[in-house]
Amino acid sequence: MLERITERAQDQIMGSMYESAKVLADNSDGLFCAYEPDLERFPYLSLSVSPSHYRIDGKPIADVDTSDLVASQVDSRYEKLPEVLDVYDQDTKALTQIGNALRSGQNVALGLEHGELIDVAMAEVGVSNYLRRQNIAHKSALIVSKAIDYMGVNIDSLNIAPDISRAFLTGLGVRVEDDNTVPVRDFLAIAADVTYLTIPSTKTFANIRGLQHQAVKMFNERSTRSIDEDMGSSGDNPTLLGVAVPGTTVKLLDFGALDDDNQYEYLDFSNKQTEVVGYISPGIIKFMKRALTYATAIRLDETPPKVCIDKDFLCLQEAKDVEKLASSLVEISKQLDPNKEYVYDQRGDLPTIRKR
Repeated sequence: MLERITERAQDQIMGSMYESAKVLADNSDGLFCAYEPDLERFPYLSLSVSPSHYRIDGKPIADVDTSDLVASQVDSRYEKLPEVLDVYDQDTKALTQIGNALRSGQNVALGLEHGELIDVAMAEVGVSNYLRRQNIAHKSALIVSKAIDYMGVNIDSLNIAPDISRAFLTGLGVRVEDDNTVPVRDFLAIAADVTYLTIPSTKTFANIRGLQHQAVKMFNERSTRSIDEDMGSSGDNPTLLGVAVPGTTVKLLDFGALDDDNQYEYLDFSNKQTEVVGYISPGIIKFMKRALTYATAIRLDETPPKVCIDKDFLCLQEAKDVEKLASSLVEISKQLDPNKEYVYDQRGDLPTIRKR
């Protein structure tokens, strides 16, 4: 049934995913490129039942120093993150608390504010590597948009000479395409034990109907079931799950596009530097219910990076619990940048402007 549906519906969905990938690539300062849909070249673009289409089973680089080096080559902002995390834990013991939870067999979810794709991946790698240095056994996992399957990393943009990059990456078992790009999924395969792919309920897919809607629903159900099964059987190797919980990246509030001020009485109109934490779908509970959730903000755009982790973990079990997570994300965002106002898009209708 799923195969028949996806064969008929996936062309339109693939086109939409490609458009999403182009937006991400256009806002990456040349780091990413977007691959046009090509099932012959990239068979995993299909929405079929094959597990490799909705999850990427990987093997993180064994040596943590090498893992940090690769992350720094992909994104120079990462270079100072390991040191920042070390100092942050000395001051707050937040990462120690997460490590203790993992040691006790508890799964832990990092409920990340929604930065760009690269920010989410780097946050997970940074925290996971820090814990690995403390000899804390865990499985690292990410949840990201299926759009990453339509994206590649331009190795000419890495912080190392392209010819050295090619040889170094090949030595790590990463394939480099003829156009000097590496599929993002190949980088994720050396960054995390598993990356789960979902098709998010963003504006791009909000209004799809018929077969397309059914195909997306069935794809996401299969991915969600995979997450639930894995986290339910973690045993002695609990999961550290990184997931950007809002449905969209943090954006600036567009005050000029607000139709009726009376509808938005909860906003502070005196601060024009207001950033919007995107609407969190109650469906996120499916991913988080088997874990202790820590609201987490890791700002790589700052020099050095800024980190804030809410030590009051959340047990998310019901749809209404997303409000607690949203409040926590807003609070830690304010702690990191008290000169700005942060507001949660509680109805998903606030007009915004992309920050970059």
